[in-house]
Amino acid sequence: MTVDNMENMSPVKKNAILILPILLIVVISVTYLLIPLYEERSTLAADVDKQRDGLRLAQQQVLQLNNLIAENEIKKRELAKLEAQLPAEKEVTGLLRQVSDLGIKAGLDTVLWRPGARTVHSSKDVYEIPVSVEMRGNYHSLGFFFSKVTELQRIVNLNNITLKTGGKGTAKGPANLTVSFSARTYSSISEEEKKALEQAEKGKKK
Repeated sequence: MTVDNMENMSPVKKNAILILPILLIVVISVTYLLIPLYEERSTLAADVDKQRDGLRLAQQQVLQLNNLIAENEIKKRELAKLEAQLPAEKEVTGLLRQVSDLGIKAGLDTVLWRPGARTVHSSKDVYEIPVSVEMRGNYHSLGFFFSKVTELQRIVNLNNITLKTGGKGTAKGPANLTVSFSARTYSSISEEEKKALEQAEKGKKK
């Protein structure tokens, strides 16, 4: 297109010819430069958000892990305290004799002392050793006896308590009640014994 032709054109056409290259440059710039940059920016923003979410999740998991570790330490200490209260198998007889001696010291006469068969507790972690006991004495002696049993550092549970008023006198004075109860203590089951019990239980099911 010559200069003469340009001069003969209308102002509108002249402006269109001048603006067209600029528009073309703008379109090319937007298509090949700005749009890819915007898409890249969006992708990077999404990656950053993803990384932030992952970091937040990791921080939560670390916090949960720390809480679990702290709870586990508490449980370990509680378990250690409970295990310390469980007498060893060889100590059970002595512990039950200690209960009997407490009754005597409290002024109670032992009428019945009948050990029962050792059984596995429902928890499968300890043996349960019961003794059926019957004693005679007065209310004061009985209260003293029960309070002393609760002070024992080893676990001894007294249950199935039955009281009967009246009764024969004792060597230490007149009796006004007869008490019968079951004294139960527990001993831990070793890992070897647990395995043997599990195998025996499986054998029964078969």
